[in-house]
Amino acid sequence: MKTLHPPLKRELVRKCIHLTILGIIPVLCYSPWAAITMLGYGSIIYMLSEKMRLEVPALKKESKLVIPLPFRFIQDITTVLSRSNESDDIIWAPITLSIGAALPILLFQPETAAIGITCMALGDTAAMLAGNKSGSSGIPSIEHKRYAGALACWFVCTAVIWGYYGNLGVAVAAGAAGAFVESLQFYDADNILLPLSTALCIEIGMHYAG
Repeated sequence: MKTLHPPLKRELVRKCIHLTILGIIPVLCYSPWAAITMLGYGSIIYMLSEKMRLEVPALKKESKLVIPLPFRFIQDITTVLSRSNESDDIIWAPITLSIGAALPILLFQPETAAIGITCMALGDTAAMLAGNKSGSSGIPSIEHKRYAGALACWFVCTAVIWGYYGNLGVAVAAGAAGAFVESLQFYDADNILLPLSTALCIEIGMHYAG
């Protein structure tokens, strides 16, 4: 059986955790402010965990400071899943993921925000899987991005939007916007830009579609 390379295994697990943001949608359906509160508290806990991860090792030699179990659990996950250029600094992906979910909730109708969050979770994951599995050429001047990944993101986002709104034109345009920003070299900022761009295009498209 062919085994996956460690970096691909890591990326697959990262995307599985990435998909957990979909869990905010039932909370959003119940109450947008409950969803915002949950995202806010989660971000605070994560930032405290990262602060401890970066600062406590230097203090351990001079103190008997014990890191609480929940923070140790978060730190173990972030350490294992961190990329080579992330381990010495705060790993921002969970924070940008939280912001990417919170901003559409604050700016758009709940159903539009939910679709934007779904596109972020599924579209970005599809882009990673297609980009790593295909042998397609890379996008010029954009490191680690492939045409197959952009097309996969466009297809998934379009399918999600079309399935909910039933307007193919709006779905194609909004899906293209999401795929475009995902394909840019913004590091983890695509977690913010993808749901915002798709949600904005949906709002504009549905307004003019009547």
